[in-house]
Amino acid sequence: MKHAVVVRGGGYAAVRDALAETRKSGQRGAQFAPTKQLVSVRYSPEVLSFFRATGAGWQSRMNDALLEWVHKKSTLATRGDA
Repeated sequence: MKHAVVVRGGGYAAVRDALAETRKSGQRGAQFAPTKQLVSVRYSPEVLSFFRATGAGWQSRMNDALLEWVHKKSTLATRGDA
């Protein structure tokens, strides 16, 4: 619903016109500071194949796996087991 508009009556033509008007005015939704950073990283083909095979959202799952590893390592480091 990224480009959703509310139109009361008028059908398809009214929706099309409302979307065109929104685009013309340069109107955008609320902007938030990005919570992630864009980087260039190289991974082995096996790692990429594994995560891509899990379907849409594979990058988020890869991020979650890395976060889990970071939390595990930081917990071990604070206990002195690292």
